[in-house]
Amino acid sequence: LPISEGGRLKQQLKRADRREARLVLVLGEDELSAGKAQLKDMLKNRSKQVSLKPEQLAEALMEILGEEHH
Repeated sequence: LPISEGGRLKQQLKRADRREARLVLVLGEDELSAGKAQLKDMLKNRSKQVSLKPEQLAEALMEILGEEHH
């Protein structure tokens, strides 16, 4: 669900919350150049830095989503 086309991060996170997004991937110019992003868990209100490499990103997503089943 792309919400990042304009606006400040705080506004974008509020928009994601209104849409009941569980996870938000925060990716700005700095993160992109570093090959990393912030993965925010909206339900638990916490975030972590993740790699943009597909395998590592998938692992981070599964780790967060897998916590629901424990």
